[in-house]
Amino acid sequence: MKEKIPIINIVVEGKADAKLLLHLLQPFHGYFFKVDAAESINEAITMAGTLRNAVHQNVVMVIDADGDRNNSDEEFIRELVGRDGENFKLVKMIPEIESLFFADKSALSNALGEEINDMIWDIGVSAPKATLDALLKKLEKTTGHRKLPIQLLDNAQLLAAMRSHPKIKEIQEFAQVAHA
Repeated sequence: MKEKIPIINIVVEGKADAKLLLHLLQPFHGYFFKVDAAESINEAITMAGTLRNAVHQNVVMVIDADGDRNNSDEEFIRELVGRDGENFKLVKMIPEIESLFFADKSALSNALGEEINDMIWDIGVSAPKATLDALLKKLEKTTGHRKLPIQLLDNAQLLAAMRSHPKIKEIQEFAQVAHA
């Protein structure tokens, strides 16, 4: 009898976040990650709640800890969807999902093809989305080609660094515990 591959549903805000997470989690053997992109935080809450409570699926909800979110928002999500447990996990990207690109300075520099100075790096750690966008615009000016953030993952060093990020490990650990 063939063993059924466990499915882990991941709910995120936005298609770009979904593509990024799917790319980072894809090689995690023994699990199938299904990533659903919501258009808003409210839609993400509804999707996660439905999957967890009505369909009884294992769900990871990944949200950005944007400036407009606070602990009361997190508590509200937990009230509606559920507490972290064996079939639900809330993963909060601080400050936003683009922080994954800032997992390793030399890896990101390598992927961009130029060294990132310390001041830019420090800004990137606290404002990763805006900094990554600025770095990609700078790269476009020098190369004449616009790269999307996901295209940076063609660089093996950056891909490995991002896959080793604690938030990615948190999702992988949930998958293992959910099906232990």
